[in-house]
Amino acid sequence: MSNSSFWQKVMGKKTGPPAKPPTLVSPLGFPYRPFQFKSELEKGYTYEVQATSNLRQWTTLATEKSRGEIEYVDAEAPRHSNRFYRIVVEGVYSTNVIGFVTTSLPPGYSLVANPLKAADNSIAVLFKDLPNGVTVSRFDSKTSTLVESLYEDGEWTNSGQSLVPGEGAVFFNPTAEYLLLLFVGEVAGYSTQSIPEGFSIRSSCVPQPGSLHIDLGFPVAEGDVVHLFDRDKQKYTLYPYSNAAGWAANPPMVNVAEAFWVEKKIAGKWAYEFSVEKGWVRAADAPPPPKEKKKKDKPAPPSPSAPTPPVGPAPPTPFKPPT
Repeated sequence: MSNSSFWQKVMGKKTGPPAKPPTLVSPLGFPYRPFQFKSELEKGYTYEVQATSNLRQWTTLATEKSRGEIEYVDAEAPRHSNRFYRIVVEGVYSTNVIGFVTTSLPPGYSLVANPLKAADNSIAVLFKDLPNGVTVSRFDSKTSTLVESLYEDGEWTNSGQSLVPGEGAVFFNPTAEYLLLLFVGEVAGYSTQSIPEGFSIRSSCVPQPGSLHIDLGFPVAEGDVVHLFDRDKQKYTLYPYSNAAGWAANPPMVNVAEAFWVEKKIAGKWAYEFSVEKGWVRAADAPPPPKEKKKKDKPAPPSPSAPTPPVGPAPPTPFKPPT
């Protein structure tokens, strides 16, 4: 036995890759309070807890020695609107990344998305402790209607509804104050979502902001129209796209936990691949983004032919998209 191996045994220090990479579990967070999670790692290994707000640049928060069970509490979490965590041990990364995302919704309507995979993605679990009168409406593409759930006295009228990453919903805040939503869960690994022809409400499966098609890899095509809803102004901005001219104005920029309406002329597939070590990239089978042409910074011209989705500022009602 070498001297180094002898002292490592005496000190109880493990070296070399662990037999089983750690998996982060039991994420727990509340608004304005610390965030915590658990994991397991063979005793004696030294590990790092790392965090990021953008899934690209990581910072080491702590370096500790494993006692078998790991329970980490981030007291600095309330200082961040988004934060994600991983563990690194002897060059081996945890099998997943978990974290939290917060978003603040003004009075009136917002288009919201659930950016993280949770153990339970039902609206009854995602949206709790809200004032009476809040509504969450999901779009049913088969019937072309909005299906509304109303929150009254701590319960939802349609509690079985779910909201998974990639989907979107119309959120109505009936109060005069901003409401803070907190999403807790795991960053999706590889995922694909089918974008149907016609109207649908969509969102990115990856909790990152950016240009919809360049940064987030949305499969935009000739004749598509994206509708972003301005929460503060309570109105839409339309982004028609053509292969010849690109976007009519600047490309649509989407925030984390923000959904959008899209009218697609032809169905498409939106694909992602997330690497715990390297961050996220668009999946190899996703279509390449269209070339973007330089344009002057100006508002989008009016587009009479582009239909307007039936939300905000008027109350959502069942509808059939114009043909």
